[in-house]
Amino acid sequence: MIGNPRYGVVGMLSLPFFVAFEFLGAFIEMLGYATIVVALLLGVVNVPFALVFFAVAVLSGVLLSLAALLLEDIAFRRFERWSDLLRLLAYCVAENFGYRQLMTSYRVRGFFAYLRGNKAWGEIRRVGFSEVAISTTEARTRDRL
Repeated sequence: MIGNPRYGVVGMLSLPFFVAFEFLGAFIEMLGYATIVVALLLGVVNVPFALVFFAVAVLSGVLLSLAALLLEDIAFRRFERWSDLLRLLAYCVAENFGYRQLMTSYRVRGFFAYLRGNKAWGEIRRVGFSEVAISTTEARTRDRL
């Protein structure tokens, strides 16, 4: 389907975009982080350059997140209060310090697990908060009485 005009927008735009940015993006990002670390350790790159590289990487991630958030707000007006929008703007900045790198590593690890034949979702044991919620609700009820 990729690149085939017969499939219209999906074949000509959506799937090539997915391959280029969603699939390959994780590998390119991981390679960039590894390259900078190795270059620092070998002395090929000095610390000020590495800091500028990190700042540009973070800034580009923040700008992408901000653009997506603002497009969402312009298109659908889902945020009723300014405080909600401001909180989400803060999250756009915060996600680029650790969370984004963690998700990138999960995507790369998941791809290699798939290549090894691990195609199952696995089993996740769910633990609820019902006991905590009940005790908190009981405490609030007692306090009101």
